[in-house]
Amino acid sequence: MVSRKRRPAEGQTVAPLSRRLLGSAGLGLLMACAAVTARAEPSTAPAAEIATDPTITGSLERHWTNNALDSDHAVKDWYTLLRGSLQQQWGDNDANAKFSADFQVTHYDKTSIEDDRGLSLSAEAFRRLGPGLELRGSLSYRVSSTGDNLDIGPLTLGTREFKQVFGAQTQLGIDLGNATSLILEAADSYEKLGATHFQEDLILPAKLHADRNLFQLAARVTRSVGQLAFGASASALFASFEKIGYPPLFLSFNAYTLRAEAAYKATDGSTLGVALG
Repeated sequence: MVSRKRRPAEGQTVAPLSRRLLGSAGLGLLMACAAVTARAEPSTAPAAEIATDPTITGSLERHWTNNALDSDHAVKDWYTLLRGSLQQQWGDNDANAKFSADFQVTHYDKTSIEDDRGLSLSAEAFRRLGPGLELRGSLSYRVSSTGDNLDIGPLTLGTREFKQVFGAQTQLGIDLGNATSLILEAADSYEKLGATHFQEDLILPAKLHADRNLFQLAARVTRSVGQLAFGASASALFASFEKIGYPPLFLSFNAYTLRAEAAYKATDGSTLGVALG
């Protein structure tokens, strides 16, 4: 079910709301990170340590395409693709943290208007608070500069857009006993997009895409009986969009979901599932 929210006032953006939500989720992540180093109570059996050596990967590739612009104006070109990643983990199976960074750069030999650059950073934390109680938290950030093209008759005009995405998520898992579990989750994603710039400034920069904030709450309960598992879930999504143009190009909305599902896993590993929502 979807309900449309009241339109934001003139010039209103979603940034203040997003900062509060990300701040709350960030606090949950910091609490989980602190639990990694500050144990509430000792474990009766030593937990398996997670490897702490950083993992670094990288690749440099050359590709050829017969349609660099991905349009009706086919242009043949070579491009270079550079990718790399770094991952680092700390802790053990009862309390741990993970950091990762990834980047990707695409460079065309001739059609430089299609060049792309992107960088992603993320941090995750996990803490087993006690028997049947687990807490997870994560923060993420992605920044990108994307090149594209605008076809105006026989003319192809290059465009470039700068984008940032901030994300936060907190998840609490509870063992209710009798093979029943409950998962509570809150997640927030804020996308901030800059004005689109046009090649050689032939057209003044313009904001073509709205900033948006997606905040979601969800709960899911699952029970297992032998090889049969069934459960139910409920979620609420609150989407807020920056006002662009009049009438606005994008409208804020709320969406609510109820879902029931069941799954059967046979001894040979095959699974049959059904869902209704």
